[in-house]
Amino acid sequence: MANYNPASLDPAEFINDEEILATIEYAEQNKNNIPLIDSILQKARPVKNGNGCTCKGLTHREASVLLACDIPEKIEEIYKIAEEIKQAFYGNRIVIFAPLYLSNYCVNGCVYCPYHLKNKHIARKKLTQKEVEAEVIALQDMGHKRLAIEAGEDPKNNPIEYILECINTIYSVKHKNGAIRRVNVNIAATTVENYRKLKDAGIGTPGPIGVNMATYAGFGVSGVLGGICATRLSYHCYGQSYGRRYRRRRPGCSLWFGAV
Repeated sequence: MANYNPASLDPAEFINDEEILATIEYAEQNKNNIPLIDSILQKARPVKNGNGCTCKGLTHREASVLLACDIPEKIEEIYKIAEEIKQAFYGNRIVIFAPLYLSNYCVNGCVYCPYHLKNKHIARKKLTQKEVEAEVIALQDMGHKRLAIEAGEDPKNNPIEYILECINTIYSVKHKNGAIRRVNVNIAATTVENYRKLKDAGIGTPGPIGVNMATYAGFGVSGVLGGICATRLSYHCYGQSYGRRYRRRRPGCSLWFGAV
């Protein structure tokens, strides 16, 4: 097993299964440790300065303790400080991302995902650039300015060149109230070179991957581990709520709310 190293370019080191499990155990051991919780909350508070506000930020282990805490009065403090941070940086703004499904072609066999290769009950579809443009216009008419593009892993149908072309098309659409300001990307894990291409294309953020290997193996999947959509995998392997946004399973647009 690789050692945890957040500065590493090796996924097995910066997304380390042993560290994730150790963090969960650490949170469980300290979820009622009031002195520790108080120190973490104090560290988390925004500090006003001449340039506005700054936050020191928390480590993943510190954040895990707050997430595991089940002391009612401390939970209220967490809510209060979270509100302070939100107001300090964003005010009363709520950000809404609209997922745009580009293609449901996929070479993987992830049984929990309807895009999986053996699913013969869905029509396979890959949006053309004209269709991408039409979807963007429809989303802009709804008032959206931020998108998260989604695609299955298929080197033939969904190569990085297709994703980059779609990003360029999205940003090129000028319609009524302006243009899309930000495109986030949820696609298969790719190479450093391709991430540089995505960065140069002006993406907001790529979808990260976190895998509980024992749970993942229990699904009896086939295909490339790196190709798993991070949010679908997190929903099934770590029990997170991200999967709720995957209600529309064909290419096109749907809605994803994200408060910040």
